[in-house]
Amino acid sequence: MKTNYIRIFSLFFILVIYLTSCTSLSKIKFADNPDFMKAADKYEILHPLISPSTETIFSKTAKTQIFTIEDVHTKNVYPIKVQWLKETNSIGHIENYNRRTKGFNILDIFFGGDEYPKRYTSTRDMAKGDVAKIRDIVLHQIDIQNPFDNKFYEVVGQVNFFRTIEKETKKTTFETTNISFPIEFWIYENGKEVGKSEINRPSLSSLALKINITINDKLLNLEYQEQFNKRKVSLEKDGELVAFFDLKPAAFISTKKKGNAFIAPGLSNDFIADIFASYIISDAMVGALKN
Repeated sequence: MKTNYIRIFSLFFILVIYLTSCTSLSKIKFADNPDFMKAADKYEILHPLISPSTETIFSKTAKTQIFTIEDVHTKNVYPIKVQWLKETNSIGHIENYNRRTKGFNILDIFFGGDEYPKRYTSTRDMAKGDVAKIRDIVLHQIDIQNPFDNKFYEVVGQVNFFRTIEKETKKTTFETTNISFPIEFWIYENGKEVGKSEINRPSLSSLALKINITINDKLLNLEYQEQFNKRKVSLEKDGELVAFFDLKPAAFISTKKKGNAFIAPGLSNDFIADIFASYIISDAMVGALKN
């Protein structure tokens, strides 16, 4: 199969919003609070560009990825261990427009028969004018071991991608992809639900991707912006800024991010733990949109 061009509507619509926004999130958040960074407790961060393991969520063999966080004042170092597994299931069918053979009006993509399921892997069974409609169901499990409060979280969620592939000629196809919103991930500790993270469909007026995270009875409103590989993430509680993350690539060509987290002074250790856990969850959720 040869594909001459691919258009991805909703997926890139989301990414373009926070990748190309002209106004920096820091200018907006510090306009009414210019001394936030000076008064804040500062932490240095180094972490990988986390990505899901190719193994399924049932195999439990995900690679361990480490977020290293250092308290600049105390010099204490906190390694946060993260494991991320994903599994994709696809269902769909091909709608045939050119052939009138009864057996090919609908060609099931996911099932080759009731007894012999198969995964659709190419468009070789399609003829000119055919349209394949596919739903990719991507399941995610993110395990977070947080040394700030010695808690272990299991975060699970699902992202649904809807793809349409049109066979234009014998060798070319045209593909569009949409994402189903809202996207919801649930947070568990020892099998008990302790929170939820949600992304709603963004609007054109948004300067950053907005994620609402409820964790341990705290509602945190997070905004996530990435411009030219520089990442800025703000967290607010009850309309007040409680944390701001400012990161960039660790090197010119790098698989890691580095930077600083500025945390409002006087917060409890448990609150600080929830802030870092929320940042990691948001990083994984944005990654889930890209994957």
